[in-house]
Amino acid sequence: MNLTRWLGIDPIIFAAFALATFGLLVVAGWQIGAEDDPIRPRVFRGDIVTDDARVADSAGTISEADGDRVVIQDAAGPTPVSLAPGAIIQTLSPEEVADVEPGDWVLVGGIDDNVNAYIVQGIVVVSDDQVLR
Repeated sequence: MNLTRWLGIDPIIFAAFALATFGLLVVAGWQIGAEDDPIRPRVFRGDIVTDDARVADSAGTISEADGDRVVIQDAAGPTPVSLAPGAIIQTLSPEEVADVEPGDWVLVGGIDDNVNAYIVQGIVVVSDDQVLR
């Protein structure tokens, strides 16, 4: 079988054209599928997050308090914490859903369910006069 007659062009030219077309489609698909500025999620695993930043929060019971230093006892053990001068310490009290209103400043804590959503484990409502802006 004569490929030149069957293709209508020289087989080498056809192969080069096919390879160039394939390469163009790969590059175009790669560029179309890429995000301009993807958001890098911070996934907490133990003491570090995926970008190697240390976890900045702790939860537990105060086991020691001395001036601007407290020790927080949690399941992992004691964690010493130095408080900044003028740090605000707030006491949490339970709220009902009906007490939360649009415009309230909240902190939401939860875990990632790996489906682009979070399972909420707690919501802290901060009074408007305590919000640092």
